[in-house]
Amino acid sequence: MQRIREDKQLFAQLQKAIGTLKEDVFAGIQIPRDRIPAEYHRKFPNLESLWKLNLTRNWRLVYSVAGEGGAVVLVIEWLSHTEYERRFTY
Repeated sequence: MQRIREDKQLFAQLQKAIGTLKEDVFAGIQIPRDRIPAEYHRKFPNLESLWKLNLTRNWRLVYSVAGEGGAVVLVIEWLSHTEYERRFTY
């Protein structure tokens, strides 16, 4: 039951984040190019920028902005704070 409640809270946070990004694709924090994990470069060879949006204390949304004037947002993944720190080796 706890897991379902957590999933619903995360889903609500993701919906809110998508609404935020519809308003401003640059609402997150840009991740420096030298901090972008090699795994992302392998999966997305044309990845030019990477952004992080904090959902709550415990969740992060990682996304990229592409297109003329930042017209398209590509959600790469959402992960827990702990997973985010491991992925980005902080």
